[in-house]
Amino acid sequence: MGKLLIPYDAGEFLLTARADRIDLFSGPEAEIIDYKTGHIPTDIEIKGGFAPQLPLEGAILLGGGFSVVPTACCLKNLSYWGLYGRNQDWIRIIAITLTLRASLPGGKGKE
Repeated sequence: MGKLLIPYDAGEFLLTARADRIDLFSGPEAEIIDYKTGHIPTDIEIKGGFAPQLPLEGAILLGGGFSVVPTACCLKNLSYWGLYGRNQDWIRIIAITLTLRASLPGGKGKE
């Protein structure tokens, strides 16, 4: 479970999320993967703010909110993996990767 305390004028807001998968790489860098068995959000939905889960998990990671991730870790990618199939013998994985272009203030995103 990841947590990020966000201050605002009236107090503080606690953002929490559970990432499906976090892969750690040398550097240190991390990739957050969100498994989807149904609809994978489109670029328009993501950029329009209609699919906020994965970007918010990225914000939590950049803010040092996942205890399994070193606080000096950069965020390499945010990815959706679509898992499709009619039985256990056939699963198709479709990866849509979101590359970060900016970081949170004080965070360490990959430019």
